[in-house]
Formats: sequence, C-alpha cells, structure tokens
Amino acid sequence: MGATRLGELAAMIERFTGADGAHATDVPELTLYRLSAATEPVALVYEPSLCVIAQGSKDVRLADEVYHYDPAHFLLVSVDLPVAGCVVEATAAEPYLGLRVSLDPATVAELLADGAAADAPPGPPARGLAVTPADPPLLDAVARLVALLDCPRDAAALAPLVLREITYRLLTGPQGLRLLQIAASGGPARRVARAVRWL
Repeated sequence: MGATRLGELAAMIERFTGADGAHATDVPELTLYRLSAATEPVALVYEPSLCVIAQGSKDVRLADEVYHYDPAHFLLVSVDLPVAGCVVEATAAEPYLGLRVSLDPATVAELLADGAAADAPPGPPARGLAVTPADPPLLDAVARLVALLDCPRDAAALAPLVLREITYRLLTGPQGLRLLQIAASGGPARRVARAVRWL
C-alpha cells in the first residue's frame, strides 16, 4: 500500500505543480514542491510542519547535524528553526516532488484536550526536528489532503478534517512528544521561535 500511495502522491504533485519551485495551493496549510535538479544548501527558517517527499530526497542541516529524508521517511518540525536545506536527489526525468503541511498549535491543543496522547514515554524535552519512517495511515491522510485540490468546494469543507487527522496521527505516533512543544505556546520552544523570528 505504501508504494502505491507514494506513486499516487507523486503523480498528483507533478500534476498540480508542472514547473519547478514552491507552489501554494487552495489549502493554505499545504505547499507543494517540484525541482528537476539537485540544489546547493539554502538557509531558511522552518516553521512547525510535516514535510513529506513522494520522489527524490533532501538533506536538512541543523547546526552540526544532518537530517536526510526521502519517500520512506517524513520530516517533522515542531518549532521555528534556522536550517540549511538542499535537494540531493532530483533529475529532469525524475524530479524531486514533495510537500509541506503547516501544523496548527490550536489543533494540537484541542486534540490533547480531547484525550489524544503522545505515544511515547515521558522524558527530557525533544529536539525540534526529527526524521521518522512514514507509516501508511499518515501517508494515506496526506494523499487525501492533496487529492482535495481537485475539488475546491470539497477542500473548503473537508481539508480542516483531514488536517486534524494528520495532526492526530502525528500526536499519537512515535514523535508525538515533539508536538507537545507546538501546544506549549508559553514554553521554551515558543520563546525560541519568537527569538528566531526577530533575528
């Protein structure tokens, strides 16, 4: 199922982009990316988000650590972070195809209030960046979100529900503790975020 869903996701991203670059969509939280060649590292600030690759691969450097992700892994960012990112696997025949889903602190807080809990043991504060194997239920929800772009009327009504499902699956998955940082609006993670934005 995973490989089939990835193939469908890659085809949809290719169809909805068509040209290299970042592409905003009718779902404000969803951005699609297409690149037909590898890139040099570019400095940028990652906001809380889920990043999924349907084709190709990418490296993200945070300080002296490099995070590599590809179609088998997703990148989860739980706090604004200054990073350097580069696409490392992309060709004209098989371009890099990826997406970013912005995560809403209010949705995380609502799910926690509804009883959703991080599926991980308590411990020290988690780092704000992680690469994790992609599981079929999460990949399925992401693909359904992209598929909504075919029908803007459906997207207006259903995208918030699918975004909530994506957040729920992240919160109850192995990286759930990282999402607690998003909900902790007054905690250290958000203070770091404000400082990063100011700089």
